[in-house]
Amino acid sequence: MDGTLRTILDMQTMLNGVEQQILGMRAVLNNLYLDVEAALRERDELRAASASKSVEVAKEDEQESLVTKLLPFFTSEATARRFAEAIKGQSDTGITNLVNHYWQTGAINKKAKKTHLWRVLHNAGLYDAQVSNWNAIVDFR
Repeated sequence: MDGTLRTILDMQTMLNGVEQQILGMRAVLNNLYLDVEAALRERDELRAASASKSVEVAKEDEQESLVTKLLPFFTSEATARRFAEAIKGQSDTGITNLVNHYWQTGAINKKAKKTHLWRVLHNAGLYDAQVSNWNAIVDFR
């Protein structure tokens, strides 16, 4: 009986050691989990910041592309840029009013064709109305 009791006590001691090792591993795994969670959160924040910058760059590229397409219609690059900024968020009527104003002040090239300007603005998604509405309102005379 003495030998059996000794074996049971040895096994219990061994199990206590294993239990301590498991608790230690659980603490290590918990810390690892927290580290991974923090790294994933940081990655998501970096992606969000990167996506935001990508959207800003895309908007700047769109604006530059629009200015490039508008250049032939205006007497200077600065005027084309001012016009591109001025029409942001404008209604179709607001845009045609600006076009007429720019025409009357001599900021639009006298050789410009109004339907070509409509096409640039319409294709850029800035002027939704049809060319017939444009022609009825815009006066290049």
